[in-house]
Amino acid sequence: MIYETEFKTFVKLIQDQFVYGGKKYAHSTEKESTDCLFDTHGKNWLFGTIHKYCFRFSNLARERDLLKIACYMYILWLKRGYFENPIGTITPINTTIDIKEREFNNFINRVETRCLNEETKTILLEMKDKELIDYISRLMGYFSQINWTQVIEEDIFIVFIEAFELWRRNFLTNAGKDADTWLEGKEK
Repeated sequence: MIYETEFKTFVKLIQDQFVYGGKKYAHSTEKESTDCLFDTHGKNWLFGTIHKYCFRFSNLARERDLLKIACYMYILWLKRGYFENPIGTITPINTTIDIKEREFNNFINRVETRCLNEETKTILLEMKDKELIDYISRLMGYFSQINWTQVIEEDIFIVFIEAFELWRRNFLTNAGKDADTWLEGKEK
């Protein structure tokens, strides 16, 4: 596997994002606040939120925005139900912390198997940072236009890997220094 050590570090940071988010956005044992927002505002709320982080990264180049993009890709993968069915589910799945913790290794293994290879590495290395973040932005716009069931697993994995590559290029030496988790009361 390419980037083995770097990828493991990135994965730990993503896990930290969703564990902290599960506490920050807790709602009930059946759903989190992000599920309530999705239910109220529809799928485009999720894609617009991810797209917002693309703009923020383009403007401020913050590590936390890439971590959030990748974490939301994991949440999107869960909401599409790919852990239950290889073609996803028609009905969006709630993403409780229990489901997130239970399925994370499955998600990471699938990303590694399908996207983390020399061919992908070659493609990513040829792309500039702006091209990578612009691709993610365009894809979020596309996702907003298509039917929920047309959001395919491969695209989710590609965005996750692109966020990883941007993170690897820009934040590897200071990994986690700009993550915004577990900071309440400590930022002053």
